Amino acid sequence: MDSVFAAAEAAATAVRAEFSVAGPPVDLYALARQMNVDQIVVRSMIGDGRLEQHPGCRIIAVQAHAGAARRRFTIAHELGHVWLQKQTEYSFGHDSDERFCNAFAAALLLPRDWIAAQARSHEPSLVGLQRIAENADVSLASCLLRLRRFRPWRFTLVSWRWDEGDWRMLSVTGLPADIRASTGVATVDRTRRALDIIAQLSQQPVGGSLWLGVGDRVQSFPAEIAVRKLTAVAIVDLSGHVPPRSKKAVGPRRTEGADRGGQPPRGTRRTHHAGAGV
Repeated sequence: MDSVFAAAEAAATAVRAEFSVAGPPVDLYALARQMNVDQIVVRSMIGDGRLEQHPGCRIIAVQAHAGAARRRFTIAHELGHVWLQKQTEYSFGHDSDERFCNAFAAALLLPRDWIAAQARSHEPSLVGLQRIAENADVSLASCLLRLRRFRPWRFTLVSWRWDEGDWRMLSVTGLPADIRASTGVATVDRTRRALDIIAQLSQQPVGGSLWLGVGDRVQSFPAEIAVRKLTAVAIVDLSGHVPPRSKKAVGPRRTEGADRGGQPPRGTRRTHHAGAGV
């Protein structure tokens, strides 16, 4: 753990002790009042949130168009900035301050001892992840990032949205470092077919294999997938991925109809299942 993350863990622990913070889930509005934040306002804005200093008034503003779990993380992040303002021994610089506040938010919402107990008491599965996230009132992605330090939970979380007749990859959390540094993962035709089938059969998580593009290869990985209405989410074990065949490869073969994970998909390609996932 680097110094920024270690400082953030220590700060979150100190805040929880100083203000007798209960939970998870953490009552962020009550904690904000204790930390001398006068208002938390939800409004349309550029970015997820910010800490505003006005004469005699300190405000945390959060994005109205973000989901509830994202807004909670943003409030916790801004409370990290509130804590930093009172410190004299920390001087990280802007980028590291943001890393600090992200780590502070995660540690505040998902304390180390609590997440360790949850990891032990829940089966490493999509259902288990969903239950732990619900218990803490956080997103699946935030929860997984805290759980990944426990070996059975070292999954990758992938989400999609059905949009204009296609499954568009929205986010990827917890990629192995070598994949993250090189190619990422991609949605391919076999991925789409699997999501279409599951959408028609079940709203409950389904275990099995999921095909994804990694580098210049299309590979099958153990996965658990859930499709509900217009969204799909999967936890995938990428530990057995095969490295790309050559350093020149930058993505899956075009014939697979691949969309790069975490980036807007290329083109407006449509599947043959126009009603899948609806």
